Amino acid sequence: MEWVIDKLKLIIPACDDYLLGLSHEKAGRLAEAFSAYSRSYENGYKKAATNLATFYREDRRVAGVNVDFNKAYFLLLVAAEDGHARAMINLALMHIQSKVPDAVYESKQEVNNKDTRLKYANIWAEAAKLKGDPRGVGLVQQSLAKSP
Repeated sequence: MEWVIDKLKLIIPACDDYLLGLSHEKAGRLAEAFSAYSRSYENGYKKAATNLATFYREDRRVAGVNVDFNKAYFLLLVAAEDGHARAMINLALMHIQSKVPDAVYESKQEVNNKDTRLKYANIWAEAAKLKGDPRGVGLVQQSLAKSP
């Protein structure tokens, strides 16, 4: 029972930081949001990885945070493996948009292959659907219509 209490002592502040990050982000204080999400993630709240990944996927104009698709993919993978559907949907979108690290694919030929990107995107979208978020499949279809 003591280990449960110790775990809660770590998770509750991490969750508080996550909620603080959401508040900062909503108010447009992106540097503060990034810091709060970072603390939350570092303290074990894996859902924060999805929010952090957004900063690395997009140019959010936060000092010291540059677009880095490798970091974004890794963070989304951490959250997805923890069961977060929004991370799974974002992974699907990264595959469609060709913003995935080359090392994810099995061969160089797969890197620029639209069918391969679609295969991985659909896997993540279906995983999100199984986690209760059916939007992923529709987003994959919409994004495919827009992608080269």
